[in-house]
Amino acid sequence: MSEDTSLIFEAIQDFLGLPNEFYDLEDILIDNFKSDEHRLLILESIYNFVHLFQMFKSVKPLMKSIYKCIQKTLDHEVEKIEEYKELLLRTTLFRLLEEFMSYKKISQKEKVLEYLLESLERLQLQPLIINLGLMVKPIYEDLEYVNKIESLEAVEISYVIGDNEELDIKEKMDKWISEQKLDLDRQEELKRELIKIFKELTNTHKISEGTKQFDRLQSEVVEMMTLKFTVLSLMESVEDFDDVAPIPIK
Repeated sequence: MSEDTSLIFEAIQDFLGLPNEFYDLEDILIDNFKSDEHRLLILESIYNFVHLFQMFKSVKPLMKSIYKCIQKTLDHEVEKIEEYKELLLRTTLFRLLEEFMSYKKISQKEKVLEYLLESLERLQLQPLIINLGLMVKPIYEDLEYVNKIESLEAVEISYVIGDNEELDIKEKMDKWISEQKLDLDRQEELKRELIKIFKELTNTHKISEGTKQFDRLQSEVVEMMTLKFTVLSLMESVEDFDDVAPIPIK
């Protein structure tokens, strides 16, 4: 890597406070991007993004979670290198909202998501990050919960509760949702497709339609998609973080 790239790489690690054994960003960049120019662009975007969380820098479990969002973002392929900026923001917003909903074990989640969207959608990017950070900060200060999540890291946070059969269904549904080209104008159409795929999966697992288990799982997978649409709505309403002034590297 070039000297400039190495400096930013080290600055990101320093900001997040990650130990060397956990910080594999260099390996990810080398594996996924052949061009030094692209690596530098990605690192600059990540550097500016993590600094949006400046006021939460001391909450180390949150910084670790932000890094996992970075890792997950770079696992995806995009047509243009610039698209990683939007993808990183979307991945992070989704994880923060998901953790908030899961931790609070809120009932009537769709109504809560509507409330959150109405509360957050008029905010610019920095206030949005601050508001979400304040929402999830207590989660990352609950060490018992943090340890529980980290012990189940291979499973998405919203899947912590449930037997193996239900986990399999939710993981497959999450994968299907992630592969869709989400469009706010096609919400109802996509939800119908979601229910169709869900019914095929529950039939395979011999979970009968109309049972309490079926109805609960269906409600949960619909909430998964609703959360994705909530994040998409937030993405459309906030300013592009290209407009956020780059942070000079010290």
